[in-house]
Amino acid sequence: MALVKQAIGAIEDPSAKLLLQCQLGHFQLSANERKQAKETLEEVETVIKKQIRVPPPELLAQYHLACAELWKASNEVGKFYRNAMSYLGYAKDVTNQEAWANDIALAALADKSFYDFGELSLHPIMDSLTNSPRAWVLHVVQAFIRGELEHFNSVIQKYEKEIHSDEMLKNYTKVMNEKIRLLALVRLAFYKNSMERVLSFKEISVVADTDIAKVVFFCCVEQLVMRGMSVGLLKGIVDGIDETVTVTFVKPRILDRDEIAAMHKRSEQWVAKIEAVAAQLKPAIETLS
Repeated sequence: MALVKQAIGAIEDPSAKLLLQCQLGHFQLSANERKQAKETLEEVETVIKKQIRVPPPELLAQYHLACAELWKASNEVGKFYRNAMSYLGYAKDVTNQEAWANDIALAALADKSFYDFGELSLHPIMDSLTNSPRAWVLHVVQAFIRGELEHFNSVIQKYEKEIHSDEMLKNYTKVMNEKIRLLALVRLAFYKNSMERVLSFKEISVVADTDIAKVVFFCCVEQLVMRGMSVGLLKGIVDGIDETVTVTFVKPRILDRDEIAAMHKRSEQWVAKIEAVAAQLKPAIETLS
């Protein structure tokens, strides 16, 4: 590492200097010098942010690669996910794609603030998990995309052995159970007509299984809804007296085939309503003309 530090001091080209600093960060992480690696990468970040020109992709790839390694070692799943995805976006060639796909998927499952599983599933690197020994991870991700608690529980039961033997995921089963209940709430709101998105506490209780959730995850339906609002999954008004939630916004997301079919059906219903109103108004319009 001394030679690398010496080379950094001797090089004048800014991009080359930053590339070497990223490499120094790699070496520091390999030597378990996490604090020093963090300081090195923070220096790189500061310089990158001050640059007027966009840094070359090779530099950004190495920077995000080093950051991903740092946050993986620190078990910061959210930061690892963001930097890993940035690395994949800038890198020309990614070796060991199956390992990257596995680590990224696990981080997404474990991150309390991550819910864009549909977008994750569309990333080409996720295909590397198909027909691999880690294909079960992809099946768990797909269960989150579906957002049905019953289906999720069946998948978790099917892969219970794999989950509990996974050094990372076994510690995040509670987080996953919280997230699937929130996604079940979003699914319930999505399937409601946009003009009729008034959810009863009873409906929410059924899809989120709050009889169990209130003991382990959420103390009541209101807490579940407020959590969903706090992470930006939906917006609305909670009426504790009438025990209803009027949903005014549902976060856009990637749709599966069933959801696309539901959207098409709602569009047809909307067109039918417009045509019915037009038919009612037609006699009055003809009279006026």
